[in-house]
Amino acid sequence: MSVVEKEIGSMDDSGVDVNKEWEFNDVSITTINNEISCYNFSIPMSSLSQLYTENTIQYNYELQRGCKLNKKNQLVPISSAGKIREIFESIKNKSFFGNVITLCVLREEGEENPIYWDESNNTITGNSGIFLLDGHHRCMAFKKVCDMWNKYKDKQGFNLVNPELWNIPVHLRVLTTNQAKKLFSEYCKGLKVSKVRQEFLDVNTLKNDIVSQLMEKSELRGKIETYATNIKSSGTNNNIVTFSLLSTEIQRLFAPKTSNEVKNIAEFLIKFFNALVEEFSYSMGCMSIAERKQARLSDISIELMTFYGYMSMARVLYEKDQKGENIEENIRELNKPIQIKDWNGRFLSRENPLWNHIKKADGGIINNSSMQGYMRKVFTLFASDKDRFYELANMI
Repeated sequence: MSVVEKEIGSMDDSGVDVNKEWEFNDVSITTINNEISCYNFSIPMSSLSQLYTENTIQYNYELQRGCKLNKKNQLVPISSAGKIREIFESIKNKSFFGNVITLCVLREEGEENPIYWDESNNTITGNSGIFLLDGHHRCMAFKKVCDMWNKYKDKQGFNLVNPELWNIPVHLRVLTTNQAKKLFSEYCKGLKVSKVRQEFLDVNTLKNDIVSQLMEKSELRGKIETYATNIKSSGTNNNIVTFSLLSTEIQRLFAPKTSNEVKNIAEFLIKFFNALVEEFSYSMGCMSIAERKQARLSDISIELMTFYGYMSMARVLYEKDQKGENIEENIRELNKPIQIKDWNGRFLSRENPLWNHIKKADGGIINNSSMQGYMRKVFTLFASDKDRFYELANMI
């Protein structure tokens, strides 16, 4: 196995050095239906650890358990320190079995195989990013083993296995993003992965297809929580809505049944959320965690509860205009001054008496099924019948 590094010329969207070439030797291939399904080889633990440490092999959070911001505001993989320690100890006491590490190189649908197979020498080469599908905790444990080996190998009585002599079996697959998600979804059946994360990785459902398109093509990209069902306004979370909420509300409100419906709904919601993020750029735009926390103080535009209202509003507008030609105009209504009894202000202002019903004593927002229903009704009425909305609002 060897890795050849050129000068860094550019990075792709995943941060992969696209000009880094790699080569693996002594490779066998598995073919299914006359197509290469898997490249099989083994490499020393030390070499695998080096490739992972240097980011030739990368952790892709979209295909894995997800990521989080640590206390230093750095994006790190979600992992279990206990699991890494357990693997490390099994290697130290020589009980580690050495399960197969599964890697993948991504390609677009219909794209040529980005890996070159030299049949005469049993080698494969490429310069595409290599991503882990299964083996993150093992690679982290391998790094600990290699660090310990390099530090203590010359000391008398040191009895750790030489990572340069311990070969690790590897499968390398060429997959589309959806295929990679499906494969990791199968791994999740036996893993401690949150139900929300399993739902996110399940690309076979129509509702999730729509949310995936929102994640890729709309201004919600990078702002959707894919690991939990809630968002803590404190701490290090900079997301504004959850995958679970969007997926559930799409099924409840739109219930797509065909690929054509998925296409139409996705295109509409992309326009809807693009307009929403543009209108509320002061709270939904690209900003630091501190700035987003500050934005929460003035209105409820990025409270998770409000997204139940947004989705209900989107459904009303979709029924009126599936092409979304008047979305911007309707979204602007949310940011205009309104009057309820003696109060004047913006619809989403925290001071709006409509929201007294959902506010806690400390100013936080109550999130339960009853309040979710309340938000759906308020936004539905606001979007569909202004006269009736003001009539009921002034009765509060």
